[in-house]
Amino acid sequence: MPLKWKLLISLLVVAVTAATATLVYRLYRLGGVPPAAWHCLREPKQMVLYSIHPEEPADFVKGASVFHGYRILGEVPVTAVPEQGRVVDAVRHAVLTALDPAVCFNPRHGIRVTDGQHSCDFVICFECGRMDYYLDNTDLGSVPIGGSAESLNAVLRKAQVPLAD
Repeated sequence: MPLKWKLLISLLVVAVTAATATLVYRLYRLGGVPPAAWHCLREPKQMVLYSIHPEEPADFVKGASVFHGYRILGEVPVTAVPEQGRVVDAVRHAVLTALDPAVCFNPRHGIRVTDGQHSCDFVICFECGRMDYYLDNTDLGSVPIGGSAESLNAVLRKAQVPLAD
């Protein structure tokens, strides 16, 4: 077999191996969040994005609305399909770019999504690299995340929702 064919076959094997490894890594990372939660995100009947205060206890302001123990600074229903897609992409990207999470947890974002069958909540801390998730109000744990809050902040800013520092 000529050398250029051996080289071509070797390159092909490397490319297929890299593509397979990437797929396995993505499935592993995405598998940290239950399938029902991904279903809620992919086929939302309702989606609400919250700006939450990371440090104030829920009882800091009497009568304040809370999201899993954090005071809600503001919220916006996400009804437009393109904006829903941006929110879903932000969550997917955060899970796929996960790093080792810090010990702290100072969430500034929350998402509540219902698909008609289940309600899924995500409490997100980009600073610490962790996202807690709930299915039908049951705490199912957390998953490490990475990335930036900018996509979610853009949706909140567009609706003139205040952001935590």
